[in-house]
Amino acid sequence: MTHLYIPSQLLTAILDASWHASLLALIVLAFQFLTRKKLPARWRFALWFLVLLRLSGLALPESRLSIFNWVPASPVAMTSQTIHLPEAVPVDAPMTVTHPTLTPMLEPRPAPAWWHWVISLYIAGLATIATRLAVSMHKVHAILRRAKPLQHPAIAARLVRAQRTIGITRDIPLLTSEETTTPALIGWLRPRLLVPATLLELLTPAEWEFVFLHECAHLKRNDVLINYWLALLSAVHWFNPIAWILWPRIRADRELACDEHVLLSAGNAPAYGKTLLKLFDGATRLTCPAAVGVIAGEGNKTFFKRRIQMIAAFRRTPTWVSLPATAFLLIIAAATLTSAVSVAAQSAAPGANLGVPMPPPGYPGAAPPSPPLSDEAAHALNTPIKEIRLDGQSLDKALTFLADTTNLNFVINWQALQNAGVDKNTPVTINVKNVPLHKVLDIILAQTNQPLGYDFSDNVLTISTRDTLPKGPGARSDDKIIRVYNVRDLLAKPTVGTPTTQPENPTADATESETQKLRLVILQTIEPATWFDNGGSGGSIQSFHGLLTITATGEVHDKIAELLSNLRNADREQPH
Repeated sequence: MTHLYIPSQLLTAILDASWHASLLALIVLAFQFLTRKKLPARWRFALWFLVLLRLSGLALPESRLSIFNWVPASPVAMTSQTIHLPEAVPVDAPMTVTHPTLTPMLEPRPAPAWWHWVISLYIAGLATIATRLAVSMHKVHAILRRAKPLQHPAIAARLVRAQRTIGITRDIPLLTSEETTTPALIGWLRPRLLVPATLLELLTPAEWEFVFLHECAHLKRNDVLINYWLALLSAVHWFNPIAWILWPRIRADRELACDEHVLLSAGNAPAYGKTLLKLFDGATRLTCPAAVGVIAGEGNKTFFKRRIQMIAAFRRTPTWVSLPATAFLLIIAAATLTSAVSVAAQSAAPGANLGVPMPPPGYPGAAPPSPPLSDEAAHALNTPIKEIRLDGQSLDKALTFLADTTNLNFVINWQALQNAGVDKNTPVTINVKNVPLHKVLDIILAQTNQPLGYDFSDNVLTISTRDTLPKGPGARSDDKIIRVYNVRDLLAKPTVGTPTTQPENPTADATESETQKLRLVILQTIEPATWFDNGGSGGSIQSFHGLLTITATGEVHDKIAELLSNLRNADREQPH
């Protein structure tokens, strides 16, 4: 059932987001409980944005301050991978390492059969919730289409006053309908105010102004847009019981924040409370993402009592409280709106996240460093792939997935690949997370067992055989020769008069230090402007305890061999 690959990857990300957001929600609830009446309503509601951002599964920055460094991700079936290093090369110098690339030998662990049923169940639940939301939207918009403009100058004038008080300059059409029992603001791009015809004589124009103040506060705070966001997340995370507990709580805190906005703008808490009491009897909430109303919070009597108590006890929060509240919110955001660094930190090192036992720098089998790239190429090739899980997929599909994921322009020279014996249907297996694009490409292309490479230039990533690729920055090719030189005989010897108890050979640290000195001599005397260390693109030198692994052209290797030969001859001519 390979067709379920993309849903499987997406569902895994949703499970991670849902699990982390649930933990964060418990932290927010605990903090709200501890602060109780001390925290203003707008700050209580602002805390829920941390949870909503987590539920949205956004790519968040990584930080060591993140609480998720200590929290595991949701269980995901992983593929074990083993990478075999080439055997050690004899140290007789000089020698040529013909193919230093490490070839991953992957052993896939396919997803269990029950996982496919989980995916199917999730999609069915998502479709059910989405259908329910669509039906509610249709019903409310049908009521809106049948509604009539309100012909009541005194009430319309109160709407204008409320808009001026809250700071709303856009025009808001005022409609009336007999099919609703509660005032509501409907729509975000084209907001309209719908009032029940049955309430027109119940409230005085002054009381209608309080209603309009509340609805204008919703518009000012973009609550309809937030309602759409909540609806989308409720469909995506329908399986999470904690999320279903959160939705009414978030809506309740939204209404309290709106009440606070009204009281801060207009004051007169007793009159506002009496207006809400008049509205509550017989009113029902419009259950539609496009509508927010003055009567919300699931129409719950307990919540409504809480609103009246908050209004009765309302006091303006001192200005100085905003500073520590903002600071504390930023601290919580830094700890919760960031991702764990464990995976990223491992992937930053060569072979990390892949289980690759990399050789030390200078080891004969170590791959040479890449030439310096342009800013464009470096950014593209180092962009982390959030997750890629392929179990025996074709090479063609694997590269197509990368093109779709990265939005880069991929050009694949299939003719050159076919001439090299590489078929589009060559199976590819890879299962990694947060690994740079260049590492993913290396793993995929290595499984073809052919000398393939890639080049990134002019915003195009070209994949072909190495002999057909350009030799510019971003290209991976074997145009240079890699040789390992044993230079231990040229390292410093113990000085005359040294106690005979000193070991004949230098210590490991001393050996490495002397090897580095010889490396610098070569960098400074043989084509100095061409080395990577000096800003060139001609080659590199790595040292390791008496061994020099040098990537360079044949001409440069000849000069290096001549230099080392001269040093040996000079050493022999010196008196000992």
